[in-house]
Amino acid sequence: MATIVNNKSKLPTYDTVGNSNNRKIAVWLFVCCFMVAMMVGIGGVTRLTESGLSMTGWKPVTGWLPPLTQNHWLEHYEGYRKSPEYKHINYGMTLDEFKGIFRLEYIHRLAGRITGLVFFIPLVFFIYKRVIDKKLALKLTGVLFLGGFQAVVGWLMVSSGLKDTPHVSQYWLAFHLCMAFILFAILFLMGLGRYMGNKQFLTSSKGIKKFSYFVTALIFVQVFWGALVAGLDAGLIYNTFPLMEGAIVPKGLFEVEPWYINFFDNVKTVQFTHRCIAIFLSLVIVAFWLKARRTPIYKVSDLLLFILIIQFTLGVLTLIHVVPIPLASAHQMAALALFAVSLYINYITKINGNSN
Repeated sequence: MATIVNNKSKLPTYDTVGNSNNRKIAVWLFVCCFMVAMMVGIGGVTRLTESGLSMTGWKPVTGWLPPLTQNHWLEHYEGYRKSPEYKHINYGMTLDEFKGIFRLEYIHRLAGRITGLVFFIPLVFFIYKRVIDKKLALKLTGVLFLGGFQAVVGWLMVSSGLKDTPHVSQYWLAFHLCMAFILFAILFLMGLGRYMGNKQFLTSSKGIKKFSYFVTALIFVQVFWGALVAGLDAGLIYNTFPLMEGAIVPKGLFEVEPWYINFFDNVKTVQFTHRCIAIFLSLVIVAFWLKARRTPIYKVSDLLLFILIIQFTLGVLTLIHVVPIPLASAHQMAALALFAVSLYINYITKINGNSN
């Protein structure tokens, strides 16, 4: 029977499991995690600068080439002039101004292609050299297809803003961001599985493990509502905290019929929901921190609480300063950092789990 640790013992130092191949695989997966995180950051800046609708076409194979001549630039520019965003928001934008927003969206798409190559090329090499077994190869191939699906979702998100209204659907935006977090989670946990193996901390209570899963799920839900806030530009109004329109619970939260649509379409309700989840999540993480203080994961729970404080502060500052790009970008990346730490806690509190 495994020994249960009840006191604040020091965190053990992990050795790489198995042979050196595990280290190679783990490093590769962690690099892919970094690439996904970079994509989240670039995507956030692209959205905040309203650059995402500047590229009105999608060429998965040849689209990596930037405009190389003046004629190429004019071709992209003419395509943009036909879009709703140009007609209703940026009418009269010059070619030079267009180049500014185009370049950022181009960098975002190029980074996506590079991320795909960083994953695909080593995967083929590892399979060819039989560095990974068939079971892991199938899982990683599934991740590859999931990444391809994410690219399709990204284009569907963009195309939703190229039809009648010059704004992308908040639903597609939320789907796209949540998919990025899911990809990050899969890569991160698989990387931990190769680097740390089945060496997890055993806590005095299985409740810690279940509690940590609840924290992670709640963070993910909050990310979803944060994406709805971004998609509806809900952060540009009601820029006070903790009150909205001078009240804790503002009027007009359920003006849209049916009532449940308000949680997704009503700007006021979406922002209010995001606030409420933020407060609830904060209380939950504080409760988790108190519960974990007498277990071997107390140091990691300290980190979780620390990032929460930073994230909550960034969220409030982003709101009251009407979504400045640096603060809003930092808020989004802090959400990913909080998610990553919660995933790590999920992993190290698994009891007799299979990490592969």
